[in-house]
Amino acid sequence: MMNGLRKGWGSLRENWLGDFSRVRRQVSGAWRHRLGIVAWLIALAAVATFINWVVTTAGTGFEEIPPEVGARRTLWDWFGLLLIPVVLGVTGLVFNLLLQRRTFRENETDREIALDRSRAETLRHYLDTMQSLILERKLKHGAEEDVRHVARARTIAAIRVLDASRVDQLIDFLRDAALIDVVDEDGRETSLPAVTLAEADLREARIPGVNFSYLNLSDSRLDSADLSGAYLEGTNLNGANLGGASLRGAVLERANMTNSNLEGADLSSTSLEEATLRGAQLEGANLRDSDLGGADLETAIGVTQDQLDAVASLDGTKLPSGTTSDDLPTGQG
Repeated sequence: MMNGLRKGWGSLRENWLGDFSRVRRQVSGAWRHRLGIVAWLIALAAVATFINWVVTTAGTGFEEIPPEVGARRTLWDWFGLLLIPVVLGVTGLVFNLLLQRRTFRENETDREIALDRSRAETLRHYLDTMQSLILERKLKHGAEEDVRHVARARTIAAIRVLDASRVDQLIDFLRDAALIDVVDEDGRETSLPAVTLAEADLREARIPGVNFSYLNLSDSRLDSADLSGAYLEGTNLNGANLGGASLRGAVLERANMTNSNLEGADLSSTSLEEATLRGAQLEGANLRDSDLGGADLETAIGVTQDQLDAVASLDGTKLPSGTTSDDLPTGQG
């Protein structure tokens, strides 16, 4: 019981301290911001007061100076006196800013080089591992379940960290070795594939322009992923979650997107010719300038007339019940 009380008190104390720390940082940040504004206002007020005093007592220097003023410095005299330090200060500030910008760019370049090297090493290690599984563990279609699970886990982990060009190399390797789960033009899948991406968790993956054509990505998690410009022709995306994903400019011709979630997805300028979207959730999806010629949206959910009015083509499209193409521009519908 005492241990339970100690743990409870420790947890309460930790949470309280964490909340207090967050509040303190927020208050401190807001306070510093306000102090900065007050400091600038005081500085401006001081400068304005000084200029007013100089003009009142000695003049600007452009008018005739009365004898009673004597040798007091005019506003022009003060400007001449302060000109050199101001120029030096501004020059130093600009130089520091340029130096910081250069340092930032160099650091960014170094980070990009390091990231590129890391990705290259990841791909090399992945290929070495897969070759070992092929030669030593007989990885192939119909291989033992544990071997296939290892290959799948390695593949998904690699895809999550690689860039699009290296993901293409990875997929090409699997295609050439006849290891990847693919579908044919009729949508038929291979049995017991060595590696499948079905039900893969690729949320928020950043792989624009990747080539996933004719792969089996059914029931996969691709929500918030960047697949803009990707090649997904004939891909099986049945039941896949693509909510909030960017598919702008992607090729999804003849893709199977039955029962997929496309809520809030960006499908603008996307080619969806002859794609199957039966039961797909399209609420809030951006379909502007997309080509839906021959696509099947007969039981799609959440499709509005505004969405249909924004597409580039609906030639031969099976529309959802309750929607029409009467208001579409000439040449559509």
